[in-house]
This record gives sequence, structure tokens and C-alpha cells, in this order.
Amino acid sequence: MLVVALVAIQAEAFSWSRLLDNGQDVAGAICEINPNADGCEYLSLLKALRRM
Repeated sequence: MLVVALVAIQAEAFSWSRLLDNGQDVAGAICEINPNADGCEYLSLLKALRRM
């Protein structure tokens, strides 16, 4: 039962991670069009941290 729960948690974490990546792609496209849009500074910091 514990193994099933752990697998379910990992699957959910993977889907959230993937959703976050897709969201960052959309936000990145918006920031390329309008670099002064809300959240673009945060997005650039997040991208820099992921590259480390």
C-alpha cells in the first residue's frame, strides 16, 4: 500500500513539474514580447537557478 502511495506521489510530482515547465515556456514567450510584464524578473531568476 505504501509503495502504491509513493508511486502515485511521484507521478503527481512529475506531472506538476511538467506543467511548470510548460507554464515557464508560455511565460518566457510573453516576456520576450514584453520584458516589462509582471513576473518576468522572477522568471529570469528562476531560469538562472535551474541552469546552476
